[in-house]
Amino acid sequence: MSETRVAGAPERVDVGAIERELHRLWSSLDGEGAGGTAVAPVTRICTLTLLAVVREGRVAEAAAIAERLGARYPSRSIVLDLTPGAGDRLAAEIALNCHAPGSPRPTVCCEQLIVSASGRSLARVPGLVLPLLVPDLPVYVWWSGDLPFAPLPAATNVEPASSEPEADVLRRLAEVADVLIVDSSAMRRPAAGLRAAVALAAPLSGGLRDLTWGRLTPWRDLVVQIFDPAPMRQALERLDRIRIRTEAGADAGSAEPADPIAGLLLGGWMAGRLGWEPAGPARREGGVLRALFWRDGGGLELNVEGGAGPVLSIDCTAGGAEPCAVSLTRQSAGESSVRIETRLGRGRPRTTAAGLALADDAALIGAEFEVSGIDHVLREALEIVLRVTEGSS
Repeated sequence: MSETRVAGAPERVDVGAIERELHRLWSSLDGEGAGGTAVAPVTRICTLTLLAVVREGRVAEAAAIAERLGARYPSRSIVLDLTPGAGDRLAAEIALNCHAPGSPRPTVCCEQLIVSASGRSLARVPGLVLPLLVPDLPVYVWWSGDLPFAPLPAATNVEPASSEPEADVLRRLAEVADVLIVDSSAMRRPAAGLRAAVALAAPLSGGLRDLTWGRLTPWRDLVVQIFDPAPMRQALERLDRIRIRTEAGADAGSAEPADPIAGLLLGGWMAGRLGWEPAGPARREGGVLRALFWRDGGGLELNVEGGAGPVLSIDCTAGGAEPCAVSLTRQSAGESSVRIETRLGRGRPRTTAAGLALADDAALIGAEFEVSGIDHVLREALEIVLRVTEGSS
């Protein structure tokens, strides 16, 4: 990997300087190596542009994720490190991250740029970055944390004006993006943040993606598998109560806890797939969000409790003459397993276990690269979540 800083004086950073340094780095890979030895052939491939926007000192983490992604999805990655109101600085670093899969496949190198901006220089970021997008290739904008124009809890004491330069950067990036990627579980007000993200991503060809939704994929797969047999499918139509518990997130102990967004999205997915209609906004009772749904044959209550952390358990019950109970409980952190207990009728419960593969952020973002167009199932779940949280976000 070769690395260089572009334009030592921050105020002199410009597109031309970056392009010249990129050309120089690529040229350095041609010809002979030290001592006259031949340099292994290098292939230049690019399939997309990733714009990763970070705050709060996560630039090294984002750069490492982008480098890992480049091994499977060759790209030009641009990591933007934004610091509002702290001095006035604009600087850029570039690198070629090279991946050698081994003979006979050639080494593939990907370009990575890290742009650091603070204070008034944030206004210059779009003009610096937008000309560096690779023409005719999809653009993915990954915005970590809170969106700058989404409301925050009053306890954060954030001055509204402090987010204006960031909001302009996000709007300008969204104008050229194909996909906007967020992580609702990292937001201090997830429902409000998703509401803002949905509006921003509405014109995009690939729409909105959420890493929290990606983390729910193994849970959704398990639910589908459990209710696939014919007797269980019949019980699914008779469910009258669902309870989802989530872990406390970074908001644990705060005066205004974050929404249990993973549980809400999972419940919204079930409601959307089964045609349940929200009966109105959810109400909060202590640490529990209660939402009512209508369907053919009656109503259903969804209870979601916990914080903005991952899902801990799902409990589904159906009463009546042929009761049914299904319980899925995560057993451990890391590479987890899930204890599954099912009971049909008045018989004894049947207990099994299943693995729960937990993907990291690099795998989750990579999975979004493989989704073509709008994720309609996510959009359906989001519409329901935003309806039941209306007025509370």
